[in-house]
Amino acid sequence: MRKMIVTTIFMFFLAGCATNVNKIASNPDKATIIAYSDSAANVFLPLSSTKSTRIEKVNGKKVSDFFTETDVITLEAGTHLVAISCHIIQGGINVSNQTLHKLIVEKGKQYIFKAFLDSSYGCKTSYEII
Repeated sequence: MRKMIVTTIFMFFLAGCATNVNKIASNPDKATIIAYSDSAANVFLPLSSTKSTRIEKVNGKKVSDFFTETDVITLEAGTHLVAISCHIIQGGINVSNQTLHKLIVEKGKQYIFKAFLDSSYGCKTSYEII
């Protein structure tokens, strides 16, 4: 019972953690890295889906921890190693993973990372450039 209550409280807090990509402005002098998370508002519905991503490390330096999540950063143009973590809850599946991406970023571009289910790893991230 206690585990169920803690899980319910955790899911309630996740419900407010959606990244609204449309409200994030591009920086013309830097690249913008975005970890997109969909809305967790349906987490209490049967067979619902929740996807959470966050930027963990950039060039080996940790930018997120247990208390602070990072979902938007700006980087200078050039090559960067970016570690993105993902967490997916879909029906009875609950998976987490971290994916390392080597990016060559350009000024003024947005790199939007999203989580998806993967049969080998459970959870992976991919990105699109806009």
